[in-house]
Amino acid sequence: METKQIIDLVNNDLSIKESIGTRKEKTIHQFLKYFISNNSKNHEVHIDKNIVDVLIDNHIYEIQTKGFNNLRIKLEKLLPNYLVTIVYPVVYTKLIYKVDKNGEVVDIRKSPKKTHPLSIGEELYKIKSFLKHPNLSFKIVVFDVEEYDTTRVNRRKQTRLSKIDQYPKKILSIYDINNVLDWQQLIPDMKDFSTKDFMKETKLSLKKASHALNVLRYLEVIWVTNKKGNAFIHNIKK
Repeated sequence: METKQIIDLVNNDLSIKESIGTRKEKTIHQFLKYFISNNSKNHEVHIDKNIVDVLIDNHIYEIQTKGFNNLRIKLEKLLPNYLVTIVYPVVYTKLIYKVDKNGEVVDIRKSPKKTHPLSIGEELYKIKSFLKHPNLSFKIVVFDVEEYDTTRVNRRKQTRLSKIDQYPKKILSIYDINNVLDWQQLIPDMKDFSTKDFMKETKLSLKKASHALNVLRYLEVIWVTNKKGNAFIHNIKK
């Protein structure tokens, strides 16, 4: 069984889509569109020379895993007249299936990595100026997934493991962020914490943790209350 057949088995109800944009979408993106609205007429709607993922009445849903900087122009045009919710999928755990060129599974392993919902901080930093807009909200969906990988040869003739697609196995949690205070539900219950403490609790890299803290300070969800050496000490603002 070839790789494409594996994807078709999972997406057979969606594979009849004709638009090029839809065919290029990954399964999680497709899944979330149907999760938000099971009516495909609400999908990929043209508004003000933009194509939005889902439109329900006056409410736009944009599904975005990364590249939030590409949303800036769209947000600038749409936020004055529409409610906009950015839907952000988070892969918490994944079971990885390695398949060969014939699509046969040759190895299965569980990834040791677990992703915290505040990984979105790195992307929020790119649209920081929009975060306090009253028409902007977020929906963070946390998944367990099954991932299919295969080996491919790149332009330099190097063999690399490449992700084919990820398939939602279970939704673990959903965080609806409708106002600034809603961000507090994502922060570990901590007091007098430094960036290192935050990294330890969230398992985020230094870069991701720094961006998340920067955004949370900007939103006044946390604040700096002290300094120890070169480290700023934060607390959650009640």
